[in-house]
Amino acid sequence: MQRYRTEAERQHEILQRQYEGKKEEADEQLKRVLKAQEELNQLNRTLKQVEEYNEVMKSEIAVTRRTTYRAEENVGNLEKSKKKQDLLIDTMNEEIKRLNEQKTLY
Repeated sequence: MQRYRTEAERQHEILQRQYEGKKEEADEQLKRVLKAQEELNQLNRTLKQVEEYNEVMKSEIAVTRRTTYRAEENVGNLEKSKKKQDLLIDTMNEEIKRLNEQKTLY
């Protein structure tokens, strides 16, 4: 009986050491998993910030584009207005010239 007990205690010690070794390995793995999870969470936060920034930039670009279109439209309208004024001035100059010629005749 004593021999069986001694053998069982020796087996128990061996298993206890194996258990402690496996427990330490599991603890190390858990630490790595937790560290990796924290890195993943940080990357997800960064990705979300980048996506939000992209959305803000898209809206700013859209506003700038609309403003540019309005400015181009205003420039086009001003050019049309200037052409009308130039045509009116040319017409008035021709009228002045015609009137001066009539004055000279009289």
